[in-house]
Amino acid sequence: MFWIYSVVLFVVAWHDIRTKRIPDAVNALLAAIGTVHLIVIAGLQLEIYLRSISCTLLIFSLLLAVAAISNGGIGGGDIKLASALTIPTAALGVDQLILAWFWVCLTTIPVGIAMLFQKITWKSTIPFGPCLAVGYLFALV
Repeated sequence: MFWIYSVVLFVVAWHDIRTKRIPDAVNALLAAIGTVHLIVIAGLQLEIYLRSISCTLLIFSLLLAVAAISNGGIGGGDIKLASALTIPTAALGVDQLILAWFWVCLTTIPVGIAMLFQKITWKSTIPFGPCLAVGYLFALV
């Protein structure tokens, strides 16, 4: 499964860097792959399904709140990408989800620093998809 995620997330990251957009079709594909992965991980264990669903709803809600508060500081594609990737990650455990977000935050720092060397303003946007891709890939390994 790791190779499937790697290839799709590489394409997502590349597309986000070039266009600052993450297509809904790719997010839907990742959600489908994540759901299959969840089924493989969980089998008949209802607790794992409930954990995955609740964590996915939590991540979606938190990021939607951030987008609303920051007036679009995070894009809808990023919210959907994080939600799709939370499905299988949370199935592995809450600790893996926390690890994913640790890596997401850590990889955002150099991106932010690199943006400082460009002409940026408070209205500037950064591609957050690559940071999400790296963070979740580390957690899914």
